Amino acid sequence: MGEQMVQIVNRAFVELILERFKHCLFGDRFSVIQRDKNRHFIYKHSLNRSQIRDTLCQLKVEDYWQSEPSKVVIDGIVHKFFMQATLTNFAGETRKTTLHVKFELIKLSEIEKTALIESGKLNSDEEDVDRTAVISFHEAEQPAEYAFH
Repeated sequence: MGEQMVQIVNRAFVELILERFKHCLFGDRFSVIQRDKNRHFIYKHSLNRSQIRDTLCQLKVEDYWQSEPSKVVIDGIVHKFFMQATLTNFAGETRKTTLHVKFELIKLSEIEKTALIESGKLNSDEEDVDRTAVISFHEAEQPAEYAFH
């Protein structure tokens, strides 16, 4: 935990982060933090859990902006992205917008792993298992920046 930025200049590392993130999404091991910005955005676009997952799965290496130490999880890293998405609001209007996505991969505890194995949601041979907290999932409030453009 600290205030300095984590320097990530390697595309392969970002690919690995996205692979782990998408593994969490497809394994239904993700939650969107209930911040006002996130709730408003999800409500405005009438998004259900499946649509949120499908949108987040569109993240790609080129969308990566930066990573920084977590303010919550010891030794955790928060990854930030800006992505383009075409969404429809509750009035039926469709438009392309830039989304700010920020997430943190969190190791599952042994208790969480056991519960998932017992419920059939996780294979017992998976060793390196995460869940993810999506901290930001809303329209960008600042100009998009990218590490690899």
